[in-house]
Amino acid sequence: MRLLALALCASQLAAQPVQLAVLVEEAFQLSGVRNQVQQLPGQFQQQFEEQIGKLPAAQREKTAPLLRKVLNDFIEPESLYRQLKINFIANIEAKKLQAAIEWLRSPIARRMQKLEDYAYSREGKQKLEQFAADIQSTTPAPQRVNLMRDLDQAVNGSAFATDLLVEVARDVTEKIVPSGASAKELNRDLAELRGASHPMMVNMFILQSLFMYQPVIDEELKQYITARRSEIAQWYTRRLQETLLRTLSMRAAKAAADFKGAGAAKRP
Repeated sequence: MRLLALALCASQLAAQPVQLAVLVEEAFQLSGVRNQVQQLPGQFQQQFEEQIGKLPAAQREKTAPLLRKVLNDFIEPESLYRQLKINFIANIEAKKLQAAIEWLRSPIARRMQKLEDYAYSREGKQKLEQFAADIQSTTPAPQRVNLMRDLDQAVNGSAFATDLLVEVARDVTEKIVPSGASAKELNRDLAELRGASHPMMVNMFILQSLFMYQPVIDEELKQYITARRSEIAQWYTRRLQETLLRTLSMRAAKAAADFKGAGAAKRP
């Protein structure tokens, strides 16, 4: 009996990581994480090219092809998504995750996520561009804009987008393509980047939200904002954002090691 009990206990413990992985995948699917991760290369490609452009001409000519490959690998969506899941699983509370999934399954969360998923589609992106052009001549109602500001605060949208931009810049500059700047100079440059970027991120979030939620009336949007402010929604959002930043930092360290190793291998 004791051996049977031990065997059952071992099988239960072995099943826990699998069960967690299934739960995390469901949560990621319900909250559109894969779509969000797939947008990252486009968001940071210009930043990578600018950093490569700062290298001395001789060094740039010699290292640019390898460096581009390392930077592309650093933010490659599929491997990033897999590592994000692994890191999320490693530091998660199953009961809270189950509660978050119940919320993500709610009708209002599903309705909003479908609208967000459409905005990330090819057709959605094209319509967003047209919407951005049209909005120059058709000012949205102030009440509607204020609701989008409330939503931004509830989901930590523009603040996290700014954090992501600054931390990727830090990872690239410190680890992958060292600029030679002192810590003081780097922190100053990153503070300037944050100050310049955050207002743009706020405006981008409001614009995208005005487009995404066009079919949603104000009262329903208020209900959604209230739901996003709930304890479990805040926990899930915060944990996901923290894990993405940590995952990118880990990948930057690996990219730096890969770049250094590849460079050493090429030397005679």
